[in-house]
Amino acid sequence: MGRRRGKLKRKLLTITIIPIILTGIAITFSTYFTFSNTVQKEVQRGLQSIAIITQRMYDRLYKGDYYLVEQDGYYHIYKGQTDLTGNDSVLQEIRRDSGVDITIFYKDVRVQTTLRSEDGTSLVGTVAHPSVTKDVLDGKKEMFYQNVLVGEKAYFAYYTPLYNGDGTCIGMVFAGKPTDVLKKEIFLAMIPIFIVVALVILISCIICSGFTKEMVMIISRIKTFLREIAQGNLKAELDSRIMQRDDELGEMGRFTVRVQKFLREMVEKDMLTKLYSRRIGEIKFRQLYMEALENGVPFCVALGDIDFFKKFNDTYGHDCGDRVLKEIASIIAINMMGKGFAVRWGGEEFLLIYENCTLQTAGEYLEKTRQEIISHELHYNEEILHITMTFGIVEGKKEMDIESNIKMADDLLYQGKMNGRNQITGFLQE
Repeated sequence: MGRRRGKLKRKLLTITIIPIILTGIAITFSTYFTFSNTVQKEVQRGLQSIAIITQRMYDRLYKGDYYLVEQDGYYHIYKGQTDLTGNDSVLQEIRRDSGVDITIFYKDVRVQTTLRSEDGTSLVGTVAHPSVTKDVLDGKKEMFYQNVLVGEKAYFAYYTPLYNGDGTCIGMVFAGKPTDVLKKEIFLAMIPIFIVVALVILISCIICSGFTKEMVMIISRIKTFLREIAQGNLKAELDSRIMQRDDELGEMGRFTVRVQKFLREMVEKDMLTKLYSRRIGEIKFRQLYMEALENGVPFCVALGDIDFFKKFNDTYGHDCGDRVLKEIASIIAINMMGKGFAVRWGGEEFLLIYENCTLQTAGEYLEKTRQEIISHELHYNEEILHITMTFGIVEGKKEMDIESNIKMADDLLYQGKMNGRNQITGFLQE
């Protein structure tokens, strides 16, 4: 009888432990690959942002075009009147803040870089990989590479073309992070999950069949939750009872929820224009609105629409329309720095929120933006296209809700459209 009980116990332990071990392995690998893929995507977005920010920072700090000048038998890279040769302080500051290496290329040659060889020598003067030159410099395309060789080291790298004012592609901007560093960070981030899974399996062996059923059910729910996140559902909810547990399974649940929260915070930007998406814009506006109610800080709301946007799509194609949206968004983003934030509200419509501004001040900012849009030349298929925008702007009313504030700006925008477009309605210019 005792032998039978022992045999039954072994069988029970076997049928309990094996499924849990397999489930634990499946969850570990599912989590690892899900987390790894997600982090890589976020790294791509982060590198893209840093590359674009670097390019814009240089345009803001050093006015003018890039060009080479021969001095004393050496070539110096200039931007406008500033000699950039040997002056990489801006790039070093970005690297200190972000941990990302930056390079400015003139044609395919590194003229400014934070990259160093194994012996500490700067990689200034070295050339880009031929495939990168073909894709980015010749093809004039932004590109992300997961394993590009720079010197003797592999990098996750984002390259974006660098243009002069006349639209000529004269170089590239590189933002990259060593592949081995990123993989190490991912592995270290996964260690808590490895530990939790191991503890879960150990506890299951001790507590046996009764608790095994409950444990498998909880692991299954966490796995389902992770799968939904992997499929892009960042609003998925994990059973609150799991979150309230004070054991390793509860810790695993809280960890996955933190990962979910991290991913939701990262998904903020509209992919085409790089402005805030409408969803995030509404959240930021609501936060600003609540602060205005509490502290009495003024704000202004502007809604803008590209004039005759349909004409660009119908005449030149949707690629041209996308170019129009991207270049207008770039102008708006640069002009909104330090003044508030801009949102791609929908289609060719943009929402601009000016923080701590009177209507007069915000209107002057907006008029400057409008004038820059008017003077901007978009080069497309050997044609020069000109763009205008119509805006409606209002001073934010704290006694009205957010939707009503936006509707006031929208009504003024519609009025401007009816009155001939290419104007700002709601702001009396001096």
